[in-house]
Amino acid sequence: MSEATSMSLVNSMSKLRRDPILQRWVIIAPDRAELQVSRLFRQSKGPPPEECPFCPGNEGRLPTEIFAVRELGTSPNAVGWWVRVVPDERPILRIEGSLGRSTEGMYDTMNAIGAHEIVVETPGHEQHRADLDDLQLTRIFSTYRERMRDLKNDERFRHIIMVKYDGVPGSPSQHQHSYLKEELNLGTRTVWHGEGYLAFAPFASRLPYEIWIVPKAHASQFIHVEDEELRGLALSVRGVLSKLRKALQDPPYSLVLHTSPLDAFPREAYHWHLEVVPHLFQAMGFGWGAAISLNPITPEQAAAHLREIGGPGGVQG
Repeated sequence: MSEATSMSLVNSMSKLRRDPILQRWVIIAPDRAELQVSRLFRQSKGPPPEECPFCPGNEGRLPTEIFAVRELGTSPNAVGWWVRVVPDERPILRIEGSLGRSTEGMYDTMNAIGAHEIVVETPGHEQHRADLDDLQLTRIFSTYRERMRDLKNDERFRHIIMVKYDGVPGSPSQHQHSYLKEELNLGTRTVWHGEGYLAFAPFASRLPYEIWIVPKAHASQFIHVEDEELRGLALSVRGVLSKLRKALQDPPYSLVLHTSPLDAFPREAYHWHLEVVPHLFQAMGFGWGAAISLNPITPEQAAAHLREIGGPGGVQG
């Protein structure tokens, strides 16, 4: 066997990688990159704007508005908003009631107490986040922050998470509703970095093209982010989503904001961050059976691909 062939085999072998922060293992399997699996595409178009409950003019089709960023002089539950928040009509968690914790033999149970809200991120029907300007993205992240600040006043709540699905099959509507030094030094998994934020493919990426967007300055809770920092976050998110759309033919994706538990239960060592995960393939059987993620594309390959692609407004890899 030649040295080149030997090295090729080594580079294509599956490897287990351990995430040093989350303490989980992932299988990186580049030898399975050509495996024929079902590609996921964007959900087919939803209802037209006149029938979409999230579009301007249809405010009455949703529950009463909780919060909104609006034009001056406009009224709640009416047109004139840029971002609005409403309760979910079919909430998984409910504000009403008490925890009612109890035991059933060896098992613990409690009531599903919490808040389940929908952030309607733009008046534009089927508008992609990568096409929003920095001002609108800043309004969105400012809304996240303000809702977190309000919800933390409820002493029953210990943790808040923001989850956004875009084009994922099963989403209710097409309308948009929402290791730092080591990575900087190595650079092999860096996708983009600018003033204030770094975007990179984590060492133990669970899925192809998984990207984390992390503030360079340590901060455990998103609720303490300043307005100027939100503008930098908006630019970073728009840049990453634009690169993913160009590289992967506009895939469905999830975006999750991870932040430390609320002030009564702080974890100062935690570093808040955004995770962007494109949904490219159906989960493979081995991953489900072994309860471990299997990623057929190395984070280094994904990051190199995305660095080659320019972003909006001069954002480059």
